Amino acid sequence: TAARTPSRGGHPSRPASGTAAPGGGHCPYRLSIGTDEMTESPVLDLKVLERLRDWGGRDLVPRMIELFLEDARERIEEIRAGLHDGEASTVERGAHSIKSGAANLGASRLRFLAAEMEEVAARGEPSRLPDLAKRVEEAFEEVAERLQVIRRGEEAK
Repeated sequence: TAARTPSRGGHPSRPASGTAAPGGGHCPYRLSIGTDEMTESPVLDLKVLERLRDWGGRDLVPRMIELFLEDARERIEEIRAGLHDGEASTVERGAHSIKSGAANLGASRLRFLAAEMEEVAARGEPSRLPDLAKRVEEAFEEVAERLQVIRRGEEAK
């Protein structure tokens, strides 16, 4: 389980400089993990990014971040269109794609919310989808901000 790391202003979801990695090791990304109060899911699991970097070299992480951010923005638009048109299957597909991409980069809270949205859409519960869409978008924006900082740091190496 990820430990909470206080950051600027004591808010666990804001980036902090010089943050130790989970388990006390050095973290090249220098970001706190942050935790969502409701789900206790980490906003970003830095161990996943470190494994990707170790496995694929220094160019893999920035490229995966770039692809995820582009695709997730398109999937959010797809979800909005599905909500507008009353097409639960479109919402389900968009949520599934975001869920998969978030899992690949360690965006646990976003993955959790997208999985919930995917299940709700599959069960045909449209009344819950607008709130879930808002929460997915908010979680994405938080993850995107952190991933962009990481991407810039990796590209500068």
